[in-house]
Amino acid sequence: MEGKTIRLNRMFENGKAVFAALVNSMYLGPQPGITTDEDFRKNLIALSQNGLTGAMLSPGYIKQYADLLGHRNGPAIIMSVGWTDKWRNPDLLGHEGFQGQHDFIATAEQAAAAGADAVHDYVFLGSSNPAEDVAEMRRLGTLVREAERFGLPVLCEPLARGTNVANGDQNRPEFVALAARMAAEAGADIVKVEYTGDPESFKTVVDATPVPTVMMGGATRSNFLDFLASLEHAMTAGCSGVAVGRNLYLHERPGDAIRGIVDVICRGESAEEAVKRYNL
Repeated sequence: MEGKTIRLNRMFENGKAVFAALVNSMYLGPQPGITTDEDFRKNLIALSQNGLTGAMLSPGYIKQYADLLGHRNGPAIIMSVGWTDKWRNPDLLGHEGFQGQHDFIATAEQAAAAGADAVHDYVFLGSSNPAEDVAEMRRLGTLVREAERFGLPVLCEPLARGTNVANGDQNRPEFVALAARMAAEAGADIVKVEYTGDPESFKTVVDATPVPTVMMGGATRSNFLDFLASLEHAMTAGCSGVAVGRNLYLHERPGDAIRGIVDVICRGESAEEAVKRYNL
């Protein structure tokens, strides 16, 4: 399908991807670093001008920041079409134990009309209620089939979460590989997965997944060298890139941070070289 191929080409540089996950506030409310309109604009401009290949955005923010999107050499636009309250604790009107709901708030057709190059959604696996896992996979299948009609790639984020997943086991290699393979076989074009902790186990995930894998950036690191080193290790395992949120928009110099990430992911440089070059 030519349309999908063209859009995938926009999302990668030399077969590698650096995505900014800028949708946390849709699930969790205002977030440090991207709280105000001014904050968000500064971050989006800094990232877009320094090598970002894709921006993951909510439907509302694609509309809100359309003036900053779609320019030549700018990042591909990835619309997050699902919403969930699973990430929020009771003190933020959420739930204990990763309970909650997950459903669409936009369609692939609406994403195409908004100018998006791809759609993104989660798949949560690991519930003690089998019907919930079935519903998650059915939702992904529905999105894949609809996206195909419009030539839109699907970026799926399959996660081991739920009552059957013990705390600390979310990035077990077997769980990550299982979720990634399920998403790929359901038709996802790219999967965003958790890092399993070391390149050897992560390679088993990448090798078992027949579509490009991008690594989740994860929680904020106090040491940026450690963060870049994890990306370097993931790339040695055959990973196709990374999707970073807090480690970008909470950085005091997001423009330099994205340059360092791009150098490691797209140009094969070492984490130490990138840190030294940009004084990270």
